[in-house]
Amino acid sequence: MKKNNGWIYIFRIYELTALFIIAGILLTIHPGIAVAKEIRFEASLERNVIALGQSTQLNIAFQGTRDMPKPELSGISGFQIRYLGPSTRMSIVNGSMSSSITHMYSLIPLKTGKFRIGPFSFDYNGDTYKSNDLNIEVVDKPVSSMKPSGEPQVEGAELGDRVFLEMKAGKNRAYMNEVVPLTIKLYVTSFSVRDIQYPEFEHKGFLAEEFEKPKQYQEHRGGSIYEVIEFNTNLFGTRPGEFSIGSAELKANLLIKKQGRRGSSSFGDFFGHDAFDGFFGGYETSPIELKSDPLSLKILPFPEDGKPEGFSGAVGDFKLSSVEVSPAYVKQGDPVTVRMVISGSGNFNTVTSPKLKNPEGFKVYEPQITQQGNKKVFEQILIPLSDSITEIPDVVFSFFDPGKEKYQTLSKSHIPIIVKKREKEEKVTVVEAPQTVEKVLAKEKLGIDIIYIKESPGRLKKKGGYLYRDPVFLMVQFVPVILFLSAMMIQRKRERLRTDIVYARRLSAPRKAKKGMRNAQSYLKDDKPQEFYGAVYKTLQEYIGDRYHIPAGGITSDIVDTGLKDKAIDEGIRFKLKSIFNECDLARYTSSGLVKADMEKTLKALPEVIDYMERHKS
Repeated sequence: MKKNNGWIYIFRIYELTALFIIAGILLTIHPGIAVAKEIRFEASLERNVIALGQSTQLNIAFQGTRDMPKPELSGISGFQIRYLGPSTRMSIVNGSMSSSITHMYSLIPLKTGKFRIGPFSFDYNGDTYKSNDLNIEVVDKPVSSMKPSGEPQVEGAELGDRVFLEMKAGKNRAYMNEVVPLTIKLYVTSFSVRDIQYPEFEHKGFLAEEFEKPKQYQEHRGGSIYEVIEFNTNLFGTRPGEFSIGSAELKANLLIKKQGRRGSSSFGDFFGHDAFDGFFGGYETSPIELKSDPLSLKILPFPEDGKPEGFSGAVGDFKLSSVEVSPAYVKQGDPVTVRMVISGSGNFNTVTSPKLKNPEGFKVYEPQITQQGNKKVFEQILIPLSDSITEIPDVVFSFFDPGKEKYQTLSKSHIPIIVKKREKEEKVTVVEAPQTVEKVLAKEKLGIDIIYIKESPGRLKKKGGYLYRDPVFLMVQFVPVILFLSAMMIQRKRERLRTDIVYARRLSAPRKAKKGMRNAQSYLKDDKPQEFYGAVYKTLQEYIGDRYHIPAGGITSDIVDTGLKDKAIDEGIRFKLKSIFNECDLARYTSSGLVKADMEKTLKALPEVIDYMERHKS
């Protein structure tokens, strides 16, 4: 009777374990098992009245599900749209569970007027969902910056008239490998701009150099004064034909004052001291992507008429500045260095080493090449093989001059050299291989690796009792239950990370901050102040954004007085935080140099601020 009870106990354990595992698999495969409900599709705006240059958030919400993918919204007339990300919610009230997912988009107006957005239609899994429509008004100036009596709004104003990008080429017709200057200008008026990235442009069929340091100046245009950021580079065609360059694309953030101050010059002040005073007055940032018109450029092939032998594709106006031989007195077999210098203007990327005409009697090595500004230096090693040699081979360099539209050949000949015969021949040393050492093997003992077979099994003896009475066996039965519970905990944590954006961002904040501080430490060690303060600024932006669940891209020093004011943060920490933001802005947008001691002080204050916020409960 006891034996039967034992087996029944074991079977019940297995039955319960199997039920737990099946339930876990079902929850893992489909964590959102619930009573099917009707899905509602709703659209809403963060603000219905915005100014030109500001942005508003469009929320596309699905009530009754958390598994709806991002809708692909077609172009909304009069607006630039950017996807920000999803946000999910789940709640249980009186045993009834409800869930939703909201996809967020940023809308940036391109012109003033009244607009109707939507209704939006979305197809998913054979079902069609349709939202409500929305009305939005775009005005010329922020409502908060108008006079109490109200200033007249400019009808038909467009953002593209106040912030735009232009691209121009130095010429629209060029030969292969000919340098073509390319200029991209960012024009801004009535707004402030920050976080300006280098422009990018499509240039198939061309090679482009890196951009030079941008220039900043003012330009009168159409009765308005524009602040201009100018980017310059060079490009050259690699094959003949008609090509299109661009459009050039540039990303930046527009800054709009929440409460305007009269008499400021927006973009110009931003790079001066007035802008830093303005930071504490409060700004809104709106990301913007600008595009220029494309360019057409015709690339001509090299003419066949008069093309010299050995022409390698060099294009420009060059001179063979000097050809020097060192030493000029050698013994047979000793190396001679020929130093050749090409100078002038043009595409130095296509300038190769001058040719040596008839190099018989020499052993020739590949040259070493260095470029110094507008000249290129070639140092080539020659070894004379005979004492009858009296001069080095003629040096010849050919290039195509696009200004004159013809080939040019430069040469240098009759460069004397004295080669003396060696008095004694070097003896040949023969190195013999070492003698093979005989290896003595130990005498093998026979029989040590033989296992004999027993003729009988011997006396059999019972070992152990019943398996179900073994405590180790019983403990092992709980292993699946423990593994199941562990999997459930891991699954719950993953589910929370997937659905609770605030928790996920809060959890990742210190890890990302440590990585950012390591990058800043590396830039400090290499004495790169611009990169150092950029890394510190980005680290603070991302940490505060993740720690308090706010958009990181718009975080500036004003967040200390506004967004963090109600967090009960110590006054000293707030002062340090504001100082770090201020130093970063000063270093990144002005020419004022900060010494390494300032950088070390900032790097020391950064972990103190982050450590305090990690320990501070808010």
